[in-house]
Amino acid sequence: DRAEALAAALDAQLPRAAADAYEALRVVAGRPRWGRDYDASHFPQETGLEAEAVDYDKGCYLGQEVVARIHFRGGVQRGLRGLRLDPHARAVPGDALQHDTRSVGTVGTVVVHPDHGRIALAVVHQRAWDADGPLTVTAADGLAAHGRASIAPLPFAPADG
Repeated sequence: DRAEALAAALDAQLPRAAADAYEALRVVAGRPRWGRDYDASHFPQETGLEAEAVDYDKGCYLGQEVVARIHFRGGVQRGLRGLRLDPHARAVPGDALQHDTRSVGTVGTVVVHPDHGRIALAVVHQRAWDADGPLTVTAADGLAAHGRASIAPLPFAPADG
């Protein structure tokens, strides 16, 4: 019954931020978004969300055996990583990532941050995690080069430090 008054009081005290600002903060923090940065083709261990998304003590659930086997017996070959994009890279979500002409992932959310520049999230194959040299960003159809990117640990640290 006091929701409208509370909302008005909050509006008066807190500045509103644009959706782009929230997206940039989400990317800097390394928080993937369903449908943009990962989907049903990814295991929880590949998204960086395993600790909060999987309960290994819970009873039966769809996919439990595979998820538990990955956790207890091995690991995954892909994982969520940050990308630092060249300033002129035209990367967009869905673009392909290549290293040494091999496909290593797909670009997720792309943002411009005042401290970090052009950055993105991507689920990337482990062969690119510590790759020498930059990754190549190409259009999803592979026909046009969109620029270069380098792997960055999450959450993003300042570019200078």
